[in-house]
Amino acid sequence: LISEQYKMLRTNILAMNKTRTHKVLVFTSSIHSEGKTITTLNLAVSVAHATHHPKVLLIDADMRRGRVAKYLGVTHDVGLSDVLQGKAQLEDALFKIDIDNLTFMAAGSVPENPAELLDSNTMKGIMADLKRQYDFIFIDTPPIIAVTDAGILGAHADGVIMIIQAGRTQRGIVKRASELLHQCHARVLGHILTNIEYHLPQYIYRYL
Repeated sequence: LISEQYKMLRTNILAMNKTRTHKVLVFTSSIHSEGKTITTLNLAVSVAHATHHPKVLLIDADMRRGRVAKYLGVTHDVGLSDVLQGKAQLEDALFKIDIDNLTFMAAGSVPENPAELLDSNTMKGIMADLKRQYDFIFIDTPPIIAVTDAGILGAHADGVIMIIQAGRTQRGIVKRASELLHQCHARVLGHILTNIEYHLPQYIYRYL
C-alpha cells in the first residue's frame, strides 16, 4: 500500500511536467522529524523506476546533519560541501548506487557556512551543469524554520514540496514555513502528508 502511495505521488510529479517543466525539486519541512528525508528518498526511487527510465539525481543538501547516505546504507566521503569548497570535483561527488537510473550526492563534510555555500555562484554553476545531465534532481534540505537553506535553494529550483506530519505539526507552524518560503521567492508546488492512518474501504482489498 505504501509503495502505491509513492507511485501516485510519482504520477502527480510526472503529470506536472507535461504542462510546465519541473526538473529541480526541493523537499523541505517546517520542523525536524516529519518524514522528509525518507519521503524524498522513496520518491526519488519511485521516479527512477518510471517506465520511461528517467535519470534521477538525489542530492542531500542538509550539510549540517545529512542522513540520506545512512538510509541508503552507503558510505561516500565526498559530497556537496566538498565540491562547493573546491576540495573535490563534481564528478567525484556523484555516487552511482545499486538502483537503476538513480545517482546520489551526499552532503559531504560539515562546513562552517552552509547557507553561504548554497547561495554562491559556485552552487548555481553546479546546478546548471547537473540540469544538463539529469531528467530530475531531488534535493533534500533542512527544515525551513530552523535555517534558510531550503529557501535559498527553492528560489532557484522549479519548485518546493513541503512534508507535513499528520497529528504533530501545528497549522501555525506550517503557515509560518510557507511564509518563509514565499519571502525567499520559492514556489511551493504542493504538500505531502505523512504518518496518516486511515480505514481501507472494502473494495480496495480486491487490488491488494
